[in-house]
Amino acid sequence: MNLVTPGKLLVESRMVDTGMITRDITAQNDDVLDEDTLQLIAPANDKFVVYEGRCILSPITRKELEYVSGEQPLFRKMYRLIVPLEVYDLRIGDMFTLLMAGPSEDTLNYDQNLVGREMRVQEIDGGSYRTCRRMHVEDIQEDHGNTRG
Repeated sequence: MNLVTPGKLLVESRMVDTGMITRDITAQNDDVLDEDTLQLIAPANDKFVVYEGRCILSPITRKELEYVSGEQPLFRKMYRLIVPLEVYDLRIGDMFTLLMAGPSEDTLNYDQNLVGREMRVQEIDGGSYRTCRRMHVEDIQEDHGNTRG
């Protein structure tokens, strides 16, 4: 029996963003360095789309956390990602990309700074009574200030 609860309807009515969750099929760090752009490029057919559709992305932390990896300073900010309850088989390590912030007819009133950015799923909330799927995603950038949403 699958009843639609008022809580589920309310949460889903506020899902105005569009995003995509992907998973590395081989579960290996097999990306290749593009010598021209100095960006890591995933091999063709390396990602599986777990979910693509509506969501809500909102900041959890107000302040970026700065740390050093190797000799490179990195800046980390955490966000809460909410997707419909029907999305399942989510895993820590999946990658989230915000495709559109806000409804297509009203993107000017929504922050577009995070569109296209890839974030890693760090934590997945659980519980016996759910109205949606909640998870925490991290945005890590090399440039201070680029994680601001």
